Amino acid sequence: MAPARPFVVHVAKLRRAAATRWSEQRHGKIVGLDCSGSKVPEDEMPTADVVLECVLGGVSVTGTVEAAWVGECRRCLTPAYHRQSGYIVVT
Repeated sequence: MAPARPFVVHVAKLRRAAATRWSEQRHGKIVGLDCSGSKVPEDEMPTADVVLECVLGGVSVTGTVEAAWVGECRRCLTPAYHRQSGYIVVT
């Protein structure tokens, strides 16, 4: 059974020692992920491949996220589909 919140990472153990790093690979459904007429389909499984690092005052996250999206072309109004990936840095 898949976890209800697959992208939640409990970091208490990570934060016990400064400069500790973890690699995490996660995937799962995210219900209601949409913006400006585009959305991640309900059956899509976005993925995250990240490194979490304990830093002064918190945790930093760097890595890549990927998901397919669907929407409507604003020029011709036909259905549009694409798989997008991006590099993230969260401090």
